[in-house]
Amino acid sequence: MSPMMPKVNALRKLAPGLSIEVDGGLNTETVKEAAAAGANMIVAGSSVFKAKDIEAVISSMSETVQASLSQPQGETSNPKI
Repeated sequence: MSPMMPKVNALRKLAPGLSIEVDGGLNTETVKEAAAAGANMIVAGSSVFKAKDIEAVISSMSETVQASLSQPQGETSNPKI
């Protein structure tokens, strides 16, 4: 996932209002990098369904994306998880 984040960041700069999805390898830690790069749509399968507390994992990822969107670079549409 990490090698793709410069591309996500470049796309975010080119199209600030675009919905950008990142899929694969996302969990409560890696979502931070994706959100910081400009992703506002997160697809997380294993990290959610294997979690002991699914609601907590989803909330954590959503809050991470929301926080990133409130930063100057993150002026985009609402996150979709």
